[in-house]
Amino acid sequence: MLSRRFAISCVAVAVLTFVLFCASAELLARSLFRESPTSTLACLVTGDAATGVRARPDTVCRQKIFESAAVEYRFNPCGFRTPQGCGPAPAGAYRIVLIGSSISFGMHVAREQSFAAKLGPALAARTGRSIDVFNESMQWGTPASLALRTAPMIAAHPDMIVWTLTPFDIVNGRLILPYIGGVQEGVEAPAEKVGGALMPTAEPHTLATVPARAWRRLIADVSDTRTVFMLRHYLYSSQSQYLSHTLAQGPAIDYLRDRPTPALDAGLASFSRSLDLVAARAKKAGVPLIVTLLPSRPQTIMLAEHNWPAGYDPHLLGRLVKRVVVAHGARYVDMTRDVAGQANAGDLFFPVDEHLPPEGHTMLARMLADALVRSNAIPPVGAAK
Repeated sequence: MLSRRFAISCVAVAVLTFVLFCASAELLARSLFRESPTSTLACLVTGDAATGVRARPDTVCRQKIFESAAVEYRFNPCGFRTPQGCGPAPAGAYRIVLIGSSISFGMHVAREQSFAAKLGPALAARTGRSIDVFNESMQWGTPASLALRTAPMIAAHPDMIVWTLTPFDIVNGRLILPYIGGVQEGVEAPAEKVGGALMPTAEPHTLATVPARAWRRLIADVSDTRTVFMLRHYLYSSQSQYLSHTLAQGPAIDYLRDRPTPALDAGLASFSRSLDLVAARAKKAGVPLIVTLLPSRPQTIMLAEHNWPAGYDPHLLGRLVKRVVVAHGARYVDMTRDVAGQANAGDLFFPVDEHLPPEGHTMLARMLADALVRSNAIPPVGAAK
């Protein structure tokens, strides 16, 4: 009897110790990684499939994610995160309208720290021109979403439009409205056109699906703890550990493979349809359209280290995007060579979120400015716009 009671007591102490350890770890993680109760959603319209995600004009909101500082998002009277008004550029300035998604939008950094804000001064220093960058990039500004808003691009009186794509934009090229937990279902453009909506099919609720759904819910709840986030943050701070995990994610990293997959082909086809509308509008207005690809963190690590596993090629997506861009009469500017040789460039990303902190935006501004100047995209001083 004594040995049985002793065994039960040992088990109870072990369970209690484990619970206390987990609770202490969670309290520590919550003190290190805090987030704000507010977010950009207070300023955004995320439910209008006719426009895609857009910001309400003259609004201000604030957000802090676990890995970032608290950030203010202030939108001008046109609904863009840029300090200029809605009129033309100052006299003598060469205006670039920047379009793209969350990285160009400056997600999780102050506007002054974003590469969009730093690009103008970087180009001015390299060209001797007065450069005015009008940022029309938008959170969740995928190709299908941007294609719905070509009029504001031209209304800003650009001398050039620069479209900064990311692998996310190609993989999610058909997405018009975002997936936001239980708040907003994802809305996609049908394959035959850019506009419209296609709701994803929900899993049927039957008795047979209950165990699987309950298990997924349990895993999701555990994964959502701050402790798990803290462990991921420190684990992913190692470039090799992060890359190893990322390459095991299946279709989500098809853009890194050494040959196109059906999913990647579909993403490129969707981008091509969106580019049809943007390029046609720019051509009609007589505005040059430049397209470039901002590398993801795994791409950056591979390119900077000049090393990647068999079956992968971080250059492939750029070559495929260039083919689509050139076929539409636009111009592709390659930033790949600017990433290569950037020691530890993969560290200039938030480990888990995968957006960039201020130092990452400084890197992007420098690389994009170098690429635009090297390709002679900016006319020299004294030349016609």
